[in-house]
Amino acid sequence: MIMPAVARGLTTLQSSPAALLVRGGAAVVPDWVSFCANAAPIASMFIFFAPYPTIDQVAKNKNVGSLPLLPYSSMMANCFLWTAYGILKQESKIWATNGIGVAFGLYYFLRFIQFAPPKSPSFPGSITQHITACLGVLVASAGIIAIFPVEEASAIIGNL
Repeated sequence: MIMPAVARGLTTLQSSPAALLVRGGAAVVPDWVSFCANAAPIASMFIFFAPYPTIDQVAKNKNVGSLPLLPYSSMMANCFLWTAYGILKQESKIWATNGIGVAFGLYYFLRFIQFAPPKSPSFPGSITQHITACLGVLVASAGIIAIFPVEEASAIIGNL
């Protein structure tokens, strides 16, 4: 609430409930914002670990059945983009967490294709197309980072 904060001699930088409060020139971050900032990377780790039982079962069966490849290739590409963005913004909670996500995604992808046929209607596409798309994300991101200044590169990658 903004009114009790103002009554205690605090001023707000914004009028939203998540606004930073200023006391004596120093920003005061609400406790729930700090909690969420610390809980999000931990929650992400649980999400990155979620496919492990499925990949473990694929390895035991030595067959992917009708499972799609897309979750694993998109996990790699998505986490790579977030890692690049986090590095550009110098936000360790973003790049470290998603760097781990890239590693998990790569592991899941490699284990999956080890037991997958080259093409299946459930993928969609072929393994080669998934590899090409992931490499395309990597090369495009590297190109953006090489060509543009850091602020512009982070804005472009952040909006992909």
